[in-house]
Amino acid sequence: MRSKNILYVFGIIFIVVCSQYVYGAFNNDVISPVAAAMGSAFTGVDKTSGVFYNPAITGVLASDSILKADVMYENRYGIDGYDYYSGAMVLTGVSVFKLFRFGVSGYYENAETLLSEQNVKFSVGTTLMSAFKHVYISVGMSVGYYGLSFSGFQEDGNDSALGDENYIDADSGLYVVYDNIRIGIVSPNMLNSDLRNNKLPIRIGFVYDLSQYAAMISADFEPVRDLNDYNRSWLKIGSFELGKNIYPLFKLGIEKTVKNIFTIRVGLRDFMVTGGLGIAIKGFQLNYAFISNHIGITHLIGVSIKRL
Repeated sequence: MRSKNILYVFGIIFIVVCSQYVYGAFNNDVISPVAAAMGSAFTGVDKTSGVFYNPAITGVLASDSILKADVMYENRYGIDGYDYYSGAMVLTGVSVFKLFRFGVSGYYENAETLLSEQNVKFSVGTTLMSAFKHVYISVGMSVGYYGLSFSGFQEDGNDSALGDENYIDADSGLYVVYDNIRIGIVSPNMLNSDLRNNKLPIRIGFVYDLSQYAAMISADFEPVRDLNDYNRSWLKIGSFELGKNIYPLFKLGIEKTVKNIFTIRVGLRDFMVTGGLGIAIKGFQLNYAFISNHIGITHLIGVSIKRL
């Protein structure tokens, strides 16, 4: 009965508060088909791709292999020449004093000669022992390089860059497990990078692990700042405005595995439907995902290395 009530609460919060948001540079939240299929609600999910969303996840992944990795290719919006490569990796078998684990994640986005974005994050995380039964806590931090370049503008027959910016930024994360509940809390953009200036100080993720059914439900919440001067608010009654130019971004994801081979994933992100499939083959998993948007459906394919 308790589990059922928690699911109802998640559903009501998501339906009532969810709103849309337009992204600026370096606000990509797609690093693998696994995360994309679940609406990118991954702040509290302890899978390999989770190191991109929450550096604390780096410290909790099981060390039954040297590394775990996700890699992905995406042709965005079905536009020719608009390609996107991304990946995440955790060195699960490498640690310092058996305490810290390390991870790296990032992406490269390219729209022919018009746009190029690069992001590489290095993360470190550790799990803290807890005196409370069924409870453990992990912490982590990531430092990332961000590069942005607009080009393709021709003047006198010569290409010239319209913009070329590079930044270093940092995120910190916390990950708490209590029985079937997982909570991830991240503080992004700690160095106040101009390229990520829509990021506010907190992102929260909740996961309910239905391990008895080989399933889980995840939900992310993140307040984001409008960079487009639409002057929208969370709530407006007369002259009263709550959170002017700041919006609640919600994401929701569900995953179900069948016979330890097939995995079905569905999600919602900004009222846009996502979904995908995974097929396990020994230590690998082939993954497919789609993301619906106003332009069209984007397809993603990738491979997860679970043991190597």
